[in-house]
Amino acid sequence: MLNKKYRINKKYDYDYIFKNGKRVSGKYIIVFIKTNELQHSRFGIVCSKKVGNAVIRNRSKRLMRAILHHNMDVFVKNYNMVIVCRVSIKDAQYKQVEDDFLSVVRRARIL
Repeated sequence: MLNKKYRINKKYDYDYIFKNGKRVSGKYIIVFIKTNELQHSRFGIVCSKKVGNAVIRNRSKRLMRAILHHNMDVFVKNYNMVIVCRVSIKDAQYKQVEDDFLSVVRRARIL
């Protein structure tokens, strides 16, 4: 579980990032990135019902939280990130999703 200060909780924060953020796509995820005024980065994870039933969606979100937790020290500070899970994530393994996430973040130039 991510610490509370690293989470995006408010609907208006999600809406603002979706509307004004930079979008970078990968095979398993889409990341929306926007700078913030804080001393740390914040993250939000979204899985729609297209991904699968509740069990599959929760597994996908747990997978992304674990990836964020293990790579937290790599990120540049002052970013808000919303990670949207794609349908293909339900068949993916941890290493595949982690590699995809790191490549997306590199392409966004925030690593």
